[in-house]
Amino acid sequence: MTGKPWTETDIDRMAALYGDGMSYAEIADVMGCGRSAVAGIANRHRDRFRKRNSDDQYMARRMANEAERQRKAEERKAERAAEARRRAADLAEAEKAKALADADADRKAGDFAGLGIPGSAPVILSALGAYDCRLILTDVDDPPLADPPCCGRPVKDGKSFCAAHCALLYQPREKRAA
Repeated sequence: MTGKPWTETDIDRMAALYGDGMSYAEIADVMGCGRSAVAGIANRHRDRFRKRNSDDQYMARRMANEAERQRKAEERKAERAAEARRRAADLAEAEKAKALADADADRKAGDFAGLGIPGSAPVILSALGAYDCRLILTDVDDPPLADPPCCGRPVKDGKSFCAAHCALLYQPREKRAA
């Protein structure tokens, strides 16, 4: 026999470590010897180093792997759902922008649904001359436009609005007090 003689205490300690699930290499590190020395002792003392139930270990590994696969699948599912929510939000934002652009285009095209004075066609603000009525013809609840529609009729002398809009906007003191 070469090397260090093993005492019963050493063998019992190795058996306990093996029973705790350590490998021969791990036991060798703890005991300060080589893996083959531990394997040899385990071979000579089979009653203390019982064969591990490989089926139990296999099932434990298999269940752990399955749990990991399920966890990763749930993560992928959550990522796909988040991406779908982002795409839906982007689509909703794009649809909102398109609706605003369509409304702006309708107003620029002259579709003002009777907001002007009968008999006069609305004119967009950028197309008004120096002596055209600048009363904006959009509803208060409408979103603001970059180039809103205006009355466009000739202004009353010294005013910014036409005679019809001046009559609506400028009222004598007696009428205001009532």
